[in-house]
Amino acid sequence: MRRSLSPQYAARIIIGLLLAMAALHVLILCEVVPWTLVWGGRLETVAQMRLFESIALVVTLFAGWLAAVGGGLRPTTLPTRVRKPLLWAMSAYLMLNTLGNLFSHHAVERYAFTPLALLLALLYAHLARHSS
Repeated sequence: MRRSLSPQYAARIIIGLLLAMAALHVLILCEVVPWTLVWGGRLETVAQMRLFESIALVVTLFAGWLAAVGGGLRPTTLPTRVRKPLLWAMSAYLMLNTLGNLFSHHAVERYAFTPLALLLALLYAHLARHSS
């Protein structure tokens, strides 16, 4: 008997990974983690870092909410005709992020965040395909 990954379990995996990413964004914003390791090493000023990391944190939180809704973990009035395209868009965004990470100047981003972004992209595609 073939067992498939349930949308609820996929959503829980996504949310766990995104919580870790949100914590990393906060640590970068607080300058506990060097900000030179992210954004492909292309940020030049603290002001740039604060802007980009703030946006990244908001996107990460939205992505977590979307996973919870897509996995049926949170009630929503968001219609399926809106929810599914958002899930597919998040998957596509993360595939592009995977490509960007491949070309990062920093090994941490290239070797740690590339597989993470790919895994998240595949999990969002799974949610988009199997959520009701």
